[in-house]
Amino acid sequence: MLIASSACLVSPNQSGLAIELEPVKLDLSYLRLLSKEQLQEYNLLLTILSHFEARLENCGIFPEFERRVRIAARNCVTPEALDHIAKIYRSKKEFMANGIKEDAKSAVGNSRIDCAKDSEKKWLREVKKHIDNQVEEVAQACRACPIC
Repeated sequence: MLIASSACLVSPNQSGLAIELEPVKLDLSYLRLLSKEQLQEYNLLLTILSHFEARLENCGIFPEFERRVRIAARNCVTPEALDHIAKIYRSKKEFMANGIKEDAKSAVGNSRIDCAKDSEKKWLREVKKHIDNQVEEVAQACRACPIC
């Protein structure tokens, strides 16, 4: 999702005299072009964002990251690529949400996550801004692509 702008390509038109831009969308093949380090970084970003969203949802805040990114990226990423990345993201978010629930059960009144604490509220506001910024980054990358 965050590498969407890399799909911008140009190709010659039929006459071969001028360049005509053809709409192109990032598909799953582009993920294979990433280096091992880039894939690890991308995986870490998905893990962090899924943790953030699970924490927010635990406290009744629903940023709808996946839905918003799908909208932001739909003009430059294929539905299949979005589905693939969303599946990974959902799996990570479910894992994080289950961990938060387990923490709450095992802590019996002493959970490390207390949505009513001022420090948690502040953290949640900052995390919500971070998620919003990630969505805007995707939208900007797709808008910057002249042929997507």
